[in-house]
Amino acid sequence: MEERSNKTERKKEAATGGRGDCDHDDDDDDEQRPWSDLLPDIVLPIVKQISFLDRRNAKFAFSEWGPTINSVPNGPFLLSYVAPLKMRILDPIDKIRYVLMPDGLPRGLIICSIKHGWLLLCDIFWKSFFFYNPFSQVVIELPSNEQCLIGSYCFSTLPTSSRCIVLVEEFKAYHIRFIFCSQGDSKWKELYFPIEDYIFSPEDGNAVFYQGKAYRMARDGKLGVFDPITESWFVHDNPNAGVSEPLDGINYLVESDNNLFRVWTEQHPQISVIVISVRVYKLDQSGHMWKETRSLGGRCFFVSFNPLSVEIAEEFRGEHDMIYFFGETTEVGSFFCYDVRYACMNFPEGAPIQDTFYQKNSCWIVPKWD
Repeated sequence: MEERSNKTERKKEAATGGRGDCDHDDDDDDEQRPWSDLLPDIVLPIVKQISFLDRRNAKFAFSEWGPTINSVPNGPFLLSYVAPLKMRILDPIDKIRYVLMPDGLPRGLIICSIKHGWLLLCDIFWKSFFFYNPFSQVVIELPSNEQCLIGSYCFSTLPTSSRCIVLVEEFKAYHIRFIFCSQGDSKWKELYFPIEDYIFSPEDGNAVFYQGKAYRMARDGKLGVFDPITESWFVHDNPNAGVSEPLDGINYLVESDNNLFRVWTEQHPQISVIVISVRVYKLDQSGHMWKETRSLGGRCFFVSFNPLSVEIAEEFRGEHDMIYFFGETTEVGSFFCYDVRYACMNFPEGAPIQDTFYQKNSCWIVPKWD
């Protein structure tokens, strides 16, 4: 009996924290604080462990978590537009596929450019242009246009910024036409400049804004610069004239951390979906020359083929200074990539799925919630 009594006392002591008998307020157990009151330090590790879809749902369910969810990097993801109104997304980290159903958009869409998680879209007649965030489903309209604007496309910064400039480059035999507009403009502006015979082509690479100007590589290595503020156009001679460098292939220009990078790629002669050679350069402004580099400043680049574009992420799956190329293999979540530090291509397991590499209206995109 004494032993049983001692056991009872020990259980009672454990239940009361060693304080003996005490008054207990049952109302304390019944009172539950809402999930939205969780501190950011508690929310952050939770958010890091859940999928993209769960983060999206949590953001809508608990608006107070929004700043914390926004601070956690997502993606980038592989996005493909499938007519009439469907966007397929592959999360390469969780290896989960999603389908987004845009609401209120034209039934036929063309992806013209990508930057900071925003798509520059147009209708199938190349006349109506607008920005679209597929994650927040926000639409930003651009001035109406009665003529077809077919060419190369880029924009300078976030579409929500008053400094955002949209640029269309149209190439002809002996001239180049720039069509551009800014936030608040009621119509597009047009400028014409003479050029040498077909030295610039949208198939040779993309244009990118750098320090307020639009840069583009010519097939002979020359560098064209358009300034929308002064409305001027200038073509620099090949910065590396006389230096051994590749001139064929595709040149991707990338603005990152106030530096201008050039990613030169060469495709396999028989299997065009495979990149077999890459060289990376950074523009030296002092001498206006391209210098080969083994660093992307710790970032990762994500190259898309159609449209030609590059997204940037601080890191991807714990890796840095890597260049990933658009397209899937039969091994989900595996991609062709280039290690800038060691100047070597990495070929993943699984055979390349041809249609996913050069399919139109497909790109890498870094999700932006706001």
